[in-house]
Formats: sequence, C-alpha cells, structure tokens
Amino acid sequence: MKSSLTLPQALMLLALRDDKGSLYSGYFPQALAGAALTELLLAKSLASQQQAKPKYGCAENVELDSKFLNEILNYIREDGKPRSLKNLAERISQKSQFIKTLGSELCDLGAVAEEKSKILGIFPTTKWPTVNGRIETGLIEEIRKALNPSLPIEDIDDKVGLLIVLAEAGGFLKYNLDKDFYKASKSRLKDMKNAEFINSKEFVKVIKDTEAAMMSIIIAAAVIPAVSAG
Repeated sequence: MKSSLTLPQALMLLALRDDKGSLYSGYFPQALAGAALTELLLAKSLASQQQAKPKYGCAENVELDSKFLNEILNYIREDGKPRSLKNLAERISQKSQFIKTLGSELCDLGAVAEEKSKILGIFPTTKWPTVNGRIETGLIEEIRKALNPSLPIEDIDDKVGLLIVLAEAGGFLKYNLDKDFYKASKSRLKDMKNAEFINSKEFVKVIKDTEAAMMSIIIAAAVIPAVSAG
C-alpha cells in the first residue's frame, strides 16, 4: 500500500460507515482477526511449531509500533498455548477491546473521531465517524486499480491484495465501491481469493482460516437457537 497504514487500520477504515461511524458488517471482528494475524506473520512476530498442522505462539523479544498489534501479541503470550491460526482467529475475534484500541489508533492518525454514548442510557457504545476522508479515499483508489482486470494479479501490491480479500470475506468491500463496479469485479475477486499474495501459502491459509472462523459463527448462530428451542 502507498500509505503507512497497517492491514488492520486499513480494514477498519473500510468497515466503518463514514458519517455514522458504526461498523457495516457483523463479520468485521473475524476479518480483523485475519488482518491482525497476517500483519503479525509479516512482522515475524509469531513462531510456529513445524508439524503437519502448525500451531503458533509468540516469537521471543517482539515489540511492534502498533498498540493494537502489541495487545494481541500480549494476549497470545499470556495464553501460553500454541494454537492453530483458525483457533487464534476465533479467540481474537471475541475480544471487543481490540476494536476499541484500533479505533484509538485511527483517531491518533487523524482519520476518525471517537464518539462515546449509551444505548437506552445504559449500554455503552463507541463510534468512529470520519473526519479526514483523504486517507480512505486514497485507499479505495488503490483498491479500484487492483480490481482493474487489465492489471495482472501478480502485479497487485501484496498488502492491497490481502486487504481486498479480507474486506470481501468480511462482507463490507461492496459498501466502498459503487454497485455496478463491484458487480463487475466478482470474477476478479474470485481469482484474487485463490492468489498467493506474498508468495506464501501461509497467507492463503490465514484467509481460509478467517473464513472458517466466520462460518463457525454463522453455524453457531443458526444451531444454538434451534437447540434451545428443542
């Protein structure tokens, strides 16, 4: 990406409604977990046990510039148990505090403002409306260029490609593009999903495990009420 945004920061900008500051998709937490794990893998902050089904823990003596990523690293470190990427994605997605920390990072960048309120005067909620749209506008322009079928997929910036795949998996890429352009990009998106950005199957696995984590949430949402009713 041309900007210095991390993948999680870029993903959250795409997931927020510009005016209201609320999230578009119920699957943002799972997509965000995938973006965080991808960024940690890129930074070599996760160490794996080399086996048929690798499990990951924290690499030694790691400290990053992002408070959000460091919080996740500390969470993994304190857990102390090597886990699969899918299991890590599921566990990270359940911690709403991570989203608040990432929102604060975007505030520090001047991209959004933080607005706290209470629903029915009881339940606290936080929103992050846009205050500087130039950052997101530049990001969306990069996405549009990457989705142009005349550009070979292997020439797409790796982080932009991963961002597009994660935003599409989370269900909110479409809200950042006009309807006809998004519809025309469906075949391109399918091809990008199967591409190996950063030339590593490890990152393809992050995407697949992120989607698997989303699917487990969908299944649970369907099964638990049915079991309770029975």
